[in-house]
Amino acid sequence: MNSSIWHIVDIIRQEVENKKLVKVSYSIRVVYRKNKKMVDGSFIEMVKLLKAKSVTFTSSVEDEIRGKLQQFIIPQIREQNENVILSGSNWRLANIVWLEVAFNTFDITKSFICGTYIPLPKKLQNTKSVINVKNTEDDNCFMYSIFSNFFKNDRNTRHLPSTYENVDATIAYIDRTFGVKLDFSGISFPVSLHDIYKFKKRNPTIPIDKSIQVSSRKWLYPIYISF
Repeated sequence: MNSSIWHIVDIIRQEVENKKLVKVSYSIRVVYRKNKKMVDGSFIEMVKLLKAKSVTFTSSVEDEIRGKLQQFIIPQIREQNENVILSGSNWRLANIVWLEVAFNTFDITKSFICGTYIPLPKKLQNTKSVINVKNTEDDNCFMYSIFSNFFKNDRNTRHLPSTYENVDATIAYIDRTFGVKLDFSGISFPVSLHDIYKFKKRNPTIPIDKSIQVSSRKWLYPIYISF
């Protein structure tokens, strides 16, 4: 069953390269068969649809795609398969009829737009004017981006999430060093555009600009700007 999932790695990679951010759902239709034959020599069979919840991919690196499949999609499919097999009715997996990979489109302004690390466009990378925190294990991109503004001179560590691992200590350091009391109360992670409005209201002295890259072009489109 795992081999059927690994076949979609290249498909996801191509979609991410084209669109920068894709939301993938995966489902397979499986035939289960009972071990014991009927009198006429046939087997009792049933068909089940196994579905995994949607997962967002932002990296076209093959190892990272495989990692997300291994962490999120495969366990869901495996658990559903085991529930059938271990149900006590002597079912076993006979074959996979078909699989479906759906790439969902959504309005980024109404979705979670600040979650995990997304590589910068090459031209923007080359300017070395943006601190892009490489968080791949959590959804705290927005918080780390705010923190990194106060670590501009720490060129070797400002882009690493480990720099801000102790959130309370980081907030206390910023307050003590810069006299800025950051307030993330009521903010959910990953952060939606609505949460950015909420954060700005609680932290009026922090300027925030939020842009998205239009996949078919090489420019950024601003969706939120504050001063």
